[in-house]
Amino acid sequence: MNYKNKGNKATKAGFGEGVLAAAQQDKRVVGLGADITNSVGMNLFAEAFPERFLSMGIAEQDAVATAAGLALGGKIPVFSTYGVFAAHRANDQIRISVCYNNVHVIIGGAHAGVSVGPDGATHQALEDIAAMRVLPNMTVISPCDATQAKIATEKAILECKGPVYVRFGREAVPDFTAEDQEFEIGKAQLMQDGSDVTLVATGHEVWEALEAAHMLQQVGISARVINMHTIKPLDGEMLNKAADETRMIFTIEEHQVAGGLGGAVTEFLAENHPIRVVRIGMSDRFGESGQASALMHKCGLDAAGIVNRVLEMVANDDLSIYIRKMGMPFNTYPKKLYNSKILYEGYDYHDESTFATCHDTQVYKHYIDQGKRGHEVRETLARALHDHFITRELYKMLDLYDEKDVIGIMGGHAKRRDDPQYRQIVFLSKKLTEMGRLMVTGGGPGAMEATHLGAWMAGRSEAETNEAVDMLMPSPTYKDEGWLCRSFEVMERFPLQTDYRSLAIPTYYYGHEPTAPFATDIAKYFDNSVREDGIVTIAKGGIIYTPGSAGTMQEIFQDAGQNHYESEGYASPMIFMGKDYYTNCMPAYSLLKDLSDRGLFKNMILTISDDNDEIIEAIVRFREGGSS
Repeated sequence: MNYKNKGNKATKAGFGEGVLAAAQQDKRVVGLGADITNSVGMNLFAEAFPERFLSMGIAEQDAVATAAGLALGGKIPVFSTYGVFAAHRANDQIRISVCYNNVHVIIGGAHAGVSVGPDGATHQALEDIAAMRVLPNMTVISPCDATQAKIATEKAILECKGPVYVRFGREAVPDFTAEDQEFEIGKAQLMQDGSDVTLVATGHEVWEALEAAHMLQQVGISARVINMHTIKPLDGEMLNKAADETRMIFTIEEHQVAGGLGGAVTEFLAENHPIRVVRIGMSDRFGESGQASALMHKCGLDAAGIVNRVLEMVANDDLSIYIRKMGMPFNTYPKKLYNSKILYEGYDYHDESTFATCHDTQVYKHYIDQGKRGHEVRETLARALHDHFITRELYKMLDLYDEKDVIGIMGGHAKRRDDPQYRQIVFLSKKLTEMGRLMVTGGGPGAMEATHLGAWMAGRSEAETNEAVDMLMPSPTYKDEGWLCRSFEVMERFPLQTDYRSLAIPTYYYGHEPTAPFATDIAKYFDNSVREDGIVTIAKGGIIYTPGSAGTMQEIFQDAGQNHYESEGYASPMIFMGKDYYTNCMPAYSLLKDLSDRGLFKNMILTISDDNDEIIEAIVRFREGGSS
């Protein structure tokens, strides 16, 4: 079933229209406000029926008690305020005066969820469903769009018995349901059928769930979408059917996962039809200020966040049969990082011709044939899936290390194996690895390869390390015959015999350069921007810049900007290896030092040296709490 957005409209507007429509049909309907009439959708009623509207001031508890009295006197009171004030500040009066008496009072809870945006945590109702649904006699409704909010509110006023809490938002969101829709309080709506997983959503999340289901369909996952507009009473029949016919259920809400829709669904299914349920929402945290769309994305509550969570859980539960191979020569859901064995599968270093048919070469050929940006949606989706799972495994690895023990080495792309500085980098990396650091590079040739060779040789003698470098020297650059072959010869001569690891983050964008096989863990991406940003971001223990050209300059000033703003919470050392190069040839150090001295760039922790011991000292000093 296809749904089209008729135009964005706030659900608070639908609530207000519903109150007005009900009031036009029944003179017993009266309204109560708390000094925020326009903000909560009650202005239409107040303007049409001023004699039936009571402005109670900022006194939510008094307003609820008054509403209970009006209901006992035969009126149908509608009181609306922000959800955080209604559900929490006036909770005692709702519990005793309204629910205990089981009187027909309609309470509108506005500003639901993080999509409230700039108003921030104090005004973002994230616990109101939990607070309301546990109260005896209370009905809890959370409509998905403005049209449904109008219908639900009108029915809540004219057809319900007892207390009703109607939840709605402030932000204009897609308005996509039909005005003549079949809507019954307590009966969920099947928005889209599916056979693999079920997305049970409420409120604004229904549209996001429909968008996510469309995206999941492109990768072979059939997602059922249910609009659970009434959270109490819950539609158990719809849930039982979903549990029978799909293999996993996801609940999606702009609310704490504890006690809200997720709580209600898991409680019901645990007793009636046990099945794996994954709750998507706010996990024991408050909201924050920001643009609505940015907050939804940050909290994983937009369509992309839902897709990511579904794919993650599908992979974790070994349900990857849902994700088809899509005819690609690469795995769309890798469950671990690459290494030389996986990346160079099919390559026999005794026969250089086999490089043309190994796994990495075939993937790169496919990448070029399909275009670096991907000509088709399926290709783009497949690459994005691959990179998503690579990122997940990358951060699993990083979790094994203290973040200040992660050291990057950048630049030196053209560094030859017979260059003395290549050997120097090998020994620098070897020492740092032996000190417990995780060495990270872009995984290419030159200084990057030297870094991983040093980590590979960690624990071995100086003589053995020199022998390894000597074995590589006859093929000084990756363009020379035997470059890759000699790497494998070294690995065979000196097999890995320790638990030391190193991390390479290469990309198929530069796939014409073979990935350094000495790296024990290889996070190879299709998206070059993810990789470029990743190295600078994760190397929180500092970055050592070896002589490089334009690309290295870009990385240096990206790092400097990140340190200036302390984007990752604090600044990290920037260490320039090559005094003459970085003060005369490419005077990046000199420029940053001058900018720092003049206060134009802040938080610069700068070191320049040609000596390994001085470089290591700078890294250790920072790790131990020093700044330079």
